[in-house]
Amino acid sequence: MNTSNLAILGCGNIGSAIAKGLAKSGMSTSNIILTRRKEEQLIAFQQEGYQVTKDNGSAVKNSQTIILTVGPNQLMDLLDDINSHLNQDQLLISIVSGITISEIQLKVNKKIHIVRA
Repeated sequence: MNTSNLAILGCGNIGSAIAKGLAKSGMSTSNIILTRRKEEQLIAFQQEGYQVTKDNGSAVKNSQTIILTVGPNQLMDLLDDINSHLNQDQLLISIVSGITISEIQLKVNKKIHIVRA
């Protein structure tokens, strides 16, 4: 795991805005991993130096901080997908509306730092 990497899972409008804000604030785009089911929709980001993939597990495995920006109806499936790659040293930040930290913790069932933003 690269401790300077940050992954944004489900990089649609909100995730894109967060990625651009992080880059504007000085974070290197090469340390930001963006995921989206349709990876081709992230080509412009890739051309700016961001890492892009549709493999959420790989993004999580290679990041210290993970920001969840999927829709509420997609979150539980996403957590199933990434759970085996999560560890206690990572920080999970949820932007997902309507889902509590307790619900995420119950689904992940691991000691991990979780924050809602």
